[in-house]
Amino acid sequence: MSREPDGKPLSPAQIAAAVAFLASSAADAVNGQVLLADNGKSIGVPMY
Repeated sequence: MSREPDGKPLSPAQIAAAVAFLASSAADAVNGQVLLADNGKSIGVPMY
């Protein structure tokens, strides 16, 4: 797994896959989280 951002924008299908995951039963235990779908651009950037 690379620690460097890809540099390419995400496709609508990639964003839809993240949304579909959060809406699925696979994410039943996920709560109070921010899912950053930014192709790694926020790696190492403080979020607060």
